[in-house]
Amino acid sequence: MMEVLVAAVLLWAAVFKLRGGSKRSALGKLVGKHRTKTAFRIIGVVEIGLAISLPVPAGKWAVAAWFLGLFGYLMWARVAAPDSSCGCLSDKFAPVGMRAIVRSLVLAGAVFLPWQAVMAAVAIVLLSAERDGERATAVFAVPLQRDEPEAVRFALA
Repeated sequence: MMEVLVAAVLLWAAVFKLRGGSKRSALGKLVGKHRTKTAFRIIGVVEIGLAISLPVPAGKWAVAAWFLGLFGYLMWARVAAPDSSCGCLSDKFAPVGMRAIVRSLVLAGAVFLPWQAVMAAVAIVLLSAERDGERATAVFAVPLQRDEPEAVRFALA
């Protein structure tokens, strides 16, 4: 069941990237602005291949490695291009935040976990007290202002 969900996310991301990707992505800083569309298209083709490979045990490992690589890219983007979006799933602009980072880790593990475990984790996050309030974004204490110290940005709630 989880393989279907992960494959759907990969295909959704691939279609977005094959259409040209995000214009404000941190990928432009990594590969150069003039190569961003080409890089997005290559990434889209790879994601389609990964989605197709999920039924094979080696495909699960490849997908997990892909999402761990995405985690590394997101951590880099958060530091190197803090005002850029990740360009992962849509053109909607949002600086790389903890939601995208946690999403990459959840997707990396989702191919190996039973769907009940993943759904329980999602329910815990959605029902946690940290989500109360108008600006809560995740179970992490994300600063409301960019001038807060780094230690506060990554502190667990």
